[in-house]
Amino acid sequence: QFALYVGLPLAFVLNRFLVGRLNYAQLYGFGIVLCGVIMALMTFLEKLTFGNIIGMGFLMGLATGFHWANRNYLSLVCTNDLNRNFYFGIESFFSCVSSVVVPAAVGTFIAWWSGGEAGAADARCAYRWIACCVLALVVGGASFLMRGAFPAERPVIVINSRFSPLWRKLLLLATLKGTIQIFLMTAPAILIMRVLGGRENALGLVQNVGAVVAAVLMYLIG
Repeated sequence: QFALYVGLPLAFVLNRFLVGRLNYAQLYGFGIVLCGVIMALMTFLEKLTFGNIIGMGFLMGLATGFHWANRNYLSLVCTNDLNRNFYFGIESFFSCVSSVVVPAAVGTFIAWWSGGEAGAADARCAYRWIACCVLALVVGGASFLMRGAFPAERPVIVINSRFSPLWRKLLLLATLKGTIQIFLMTAPAILIMRVLGGRENALGLVQNVGAVVAAVLMYLIG
């Protein structure tokens, strides 16, 4: 997580200087493909070392940064004030559904392939099959992006060092929000693994049940 969040802001800065040499769709596609490549590489490593974890995390941060920097821009320029909330709502709906269905399907496949033994060689093979499918999906998604006609103008590169007091307060709020988000991403998984004795299938079950409950609650509240 630390390495990832070191690479992420660096990607945003690099992206500003690469726009012009490459268009937004190409940089967006590059971020997507790099995410898939890194996840595939992690499943094919025979053993994880500290250097591997730091390196993969840093590259994942770069990939995530290129993904979001260009995705946000394209979302902004391809929609207008009248339809932006509608399209973001549609996107959020499919994202919410897939975040429940995909982990459940993947977990079921791994459990079926490995016979329930999460540490077995069969489980590792199942992860690798999934990684290959993910890689095929991201390459397909990137090629789909290349067909789109998007604005190609290069923005003025300005890196501000002085901000208004209100913007500084918003930056502080974003920092606190990010800190809480990291805690919420890591602490529950560590706690469940420790309580359940490292049972990965139980962790997946708990996360999926939580996602389903959250989805129902969000639907009812909405």
